Amino acid sequence: MLVDMRKPAEYQAGHLPGAISLPMVDLARRYREIPKAARVILYCQCPLEEMGGVYRFLFDLGYKNHVVLEDGFDGWYRSQYPLAK
Repeated sequence: MLVDMRKPAEYQAGHLPGAISLPMVDLARRYREIPKAARVILYCQCPLEEMGGVYRFLFDLGYKNHVVLEDGFDGWYRSQYPLAK
């Protein structure tokens, strides 16, 4: 599962194919939408350190199945991988 943590307008402009939109500001309220059983890849358009806080938040809630896309959305875009709208 791909989880796009950017703002809704950024998600609508283009996102990784198959990603769901779960803005970082909504994480505390919506984290239950992230499954604990499937592999989860989190990404945004922010510093890796900021995603570290998201990773830790989920880890502390018992999530052990998630990783952070190291170069985030910008790295994906620069690599010219496909985008969905």
